[in-house]
Amino acid sequence: MMKYLCAITLPEEISKVLGGLQQSYKTASWKILIPPHITILPPALALASVEQTVDFLRGVASTIHPFDIEVEGIDRFENGSNTVYAKIKPNDDLVWLHTQLFKITPSVMAVPSNTRDEFNPHITLSNKLSNSLAEQVKIQLDEQRINFVFECKSFSLFKKEMTDLKWVELQKLYFM
Repeated sequence: MMKYLCAITLPEEISKVLGGLQQSYKTASWKILIPPHITILPPALALASVEQTVDFLRGVASTIHPFDIEVEGIDRFENGSNTVYAKIKPNDDLVWLHTQLFKITPSVMAVPSNTRDEFNPHITLSNKLSNSLAEQVKIQLDEQRINFVFECKSFSLFKKEMTDLKWVELQKLYFM
């Protein structure tokens, strides 16, 4: 069974910094399966071939112009995993990309319907934490003053088979 995931990968220098933070704040139960990224569409069962899926996604990418993404500070999800993350400043272009991808995906992947309303773009820095540890990590990362802006020129399609240890980037889809 193959799954797909659509995400924005980060420029190399930003990815190195945030990847280092992920390693510093990694818990024993959190398996990092993909470098730092912004998930546009969460893991979903593949319904079409890679070629068909890339064609659909290329159609969306061809309608988008590059746009800036601003990362501003730290926050956390107070849920079962107590995820601590770098916040993405609200961005109409990012929401539009997510909405367009969500519209076309029923032909190529089984994305849960609640995903559309729950879109909260972020970059996970630590995960699988207790409540108290999550609050400590959030405070420590807040002190790092994580703020940067980068131009988003593409998003990527990743795949993961049941036997894969990590997500594999299949195709980077560049905007027009």
